[in-house]
Amino acid sequence: MEKNKLSEKRAYILSLFGAFFMAALGLGFAYLTHSEAILLDGVFSLINMLMIGLTLFVFLRILPVVNDRFQFGMAQAEPMINLIKAILFFCAVVFAIYSAAMALIQGGRMIDFGLGVWYALIASIGCFVIAAIIHRISKTSPSPMLDVEKQGWLVDGFLSSAVFFVFIVGSLLKDTQWNIYLNYVDPIMVLFISIAIIPIPVKIFKDNFFELLLSAPSVKVQTEIDEKIQGVFKDYPIDDFYIRSAKTGRYFTVWIMCLNNEQQPMTMSDYDTVRQELYKKFDVPTSKMYIYLEITTKPKIYEFEINT
Repeated sequence: MEKNKLSEKRAYILSLFGAFFMAALGLGFAYLTHSEAILLDGVFSLINMLMIGLTLFVFLRILPVVNDRFQFGMAQAEPMINLIKAILFFCAVVFAIYSAAMALIQGGRMIDFGLGVWYALIASIGCFVIAAIIHRISKTSPSPMLDVEKQGWLVDGFLSSAVFFVFIVGSLLKDTQWNIYLNYVDPIMVLFISIAIIPIPVKIFKDNFFELLLSAPSVKVQTEIDEKIQGVFKDYPIDDFYIRSAKTGRYFTVWIMCLNNEQQPMTMSDYDTVRQELYKKFDVPTSKMYIYLEITTKPKIYEFEINT
């Protein structure tokens, strides 16, 4: 567990320094080339850097917290950070669309395609390398925050790749009859890229917003939970059971209300065995899963509990 935590911490530190480098690179080249596309890339990296710092703080200082005030821990901090990150990315995209539209109306803008090619090449390689490293770490240390981090670097990588491709084309057309249209290349590229990546922050926002509301997982996941619980309960005198489940960040909560056969009441030892079997069945670390098991032999109590 500590090894996984250390790996995740290293991923955030790598991401933080990578974002700082990409932000400085993007803003510097945006100034030299006068490109809104590169500026958008630099702003994305700058937002990413600020949010990674906040993510690292939450991971180290807030997620482990369990005290008198937050007696169930701070699992909700994780989707909250992802929610804020999605909002900031969305705002940056909307601003980029507005800026590109205004540039088109005003006749476009001339940029330095030669310098832009070098920027986009360095940025593309850097973003995809960092995304690959984070993906590798997330396989051994699964985390919703790491998943969002990886998606952020992939978005940045595809953005830089699109800039690279368009700048190559622009460089080739610079001395041809088509050079009269080069002023429109940068704003049009920003528009297309921005519209293409809008679904990503929207999806991140939606997923994490519903996690904050403790919404139930997908029907597929609920069916899997039901099947696993049935696999445990089939060996015990349980006539019926009812499940409520939720996922908040990396933590799962499953509440199970059981109706024990009145003629075959289970012992406390049976209850403990059932809980142990449930944790084994779900194959999730106990530190990341809370199973609340309630059992009664009274149908009236059972009906009351599942309807409140």
